[in-house]
Amino acid sequence: MDKKENPVLLTTIQSYLHQHGYKLTPQREEIIRVLLHTRDHLSVEDIYSILKRQNLNIGLATVYRTMDILYDIKVVDKVSFGDHIVRYEWRKESLNRAHHHLFCTECGKIIELDDDLLSMLDRVIRDKYEFYLEDHPLSLYGVCADCKHKKEEK
Repeated sequence: MDKKENPVLLTTIQSYLHQHGYKLTPQREEIIRVLLHTRDHLSVEDIYSILKRQNLNIGLATVYRTMDILYDIKVVDKVSFGDHIVRYEWRKESLNRAHHHLFCTECGKIIELDDDLLSMLDRVIRDKYEFYLEDHPLSLYGVCADCKHKKEEK
């Protein structure tokens, strides 16, 4: 892989797994390494494919179980971009909730928004309905600036 290993983050994830009663098995470590080395939103099948290209003998079921564990202990978030494929990304430590995404319907570019744009809606729901939101991942679909400019040039 082309990105440097982050041993501190790997140790932090190992500690977090142990706090929740899980071990960092060699297979889980390799799956986590794949996630640590990419900024992409990867599906289980994407992770499995990368592991196979690295000639690692890890089964698809193991990848599914590991991603379920990482999701359950809130290390990763699930995201979907309208194509019925569940992808995973690291949960942002700075946020108590999932962040938002802008998805270009032309080129597939994904822009991450770290701002909690729904905080006012959260307050209205809490005050008016006495309902306390725990999370509100959001994906917005449209056309990115590059694609818009390409359309205008035609």
